[in-house]
Amino acid sequence: ISCKRLQRKRITCTDSRGILVAGKVRKAFFDKTGTLTKQGINFVSALEGEELNNLTASKNNAESSYVCQNEIDIELQIGLSVCHTLSLSADGELVGAAVDRMGFSAVPNSQLLDENTVSFDGEKIEYLEKFEFDHHTMTQSVIIRHDNNVTVYVKGAPEAIGKLCIPSSLPSHFE
Repeated sequence: ISCKRLQRKRITCTDSRGILVAGKVRKAFFDKTGTLTKQGINFVSALEGEELNNLTASKNNAESSYVCQNEIDIELQIGLSVCHTLSLSADGELVGAAVDRMGFSAVPNSQLLDENTVSFDGEKIEYLEKFEFDHHTMTQSVIIRHDNNVTVYVKGAPEAIGKLCIPSSLPSHFE
């Protein structure tokens, strides 16, 4: 009933269970950082924990940006190449979320071959399983086969990833 009322007002609901929760919301805050002053998303770098200390600020065209002193770790490059929700359009263009397109495009030696295969540095990486973004855990993950090894990549905000880990396995400076 609620979905039909919303449809009559030209509102599309992708999660009907959310309607019950939305009825109780009194205030909502939306973070639109940067989107009002600048179009698009820029990929700066992907860093491991210790490397965050190696960032140096630089000024380019009156905007603050950061430059990594090191190249992106090979495992992080593979993660950017495989952990996304991208597909190819009929004319071979990447289709998917802007953040996924930017991360994937930041790895110059990576190519999406089809829905089950990525080429990285000329080697094929096969998807064994893809798990779409999970709103409960705030993560997305894939299981791949590369060089006869099976690897799981999970992406999400640090606090979301931290909740999935055994606390003693996290670096001391994680938080």
